[in-house]
Amino acid sequence: MSKLPDGWKEAPLGEVCELNPSDPPLSESDPFIPMNMVNVGERFPVGFEQRGTRSGIRAQANDVLFARITPCLENGKLASVPPDVPVTGGARSFLLFGLMKVLIRRISTIGA
Repeated sequence: MSKLPDGWKEAPLGEVCELNPSDPPLSESDPFIPMNMVNVGERFPVGFEQRGTRSGIRAQANDVLFARITPCLENGKLASVPPDVPVTGGARSFLLFGLMKVLIRRISTIGA
């Protein structure tokens, strides 16, 4: 592994995030991130939709959306929920890495 930034430490994934966390249902007015709004090379989704009642993932600011499609790491289909979006829904084709610690959520905004 490459050198980590000062103050960071290596940890198992399960200590810093929860895969597809179970959160309360969203309201009909909460935004939704469809797969086509996640562009290769963009840190954040390029837009949102209003979908009313729907199923799918529930995410919050700074969570990481990771496309289930193969090969997602090779084609760059991943994004972070913008820090100014308190809650959002997303396509079921995303895996959600919900950052569990407030400190990590704050660190993830550095360089935003």
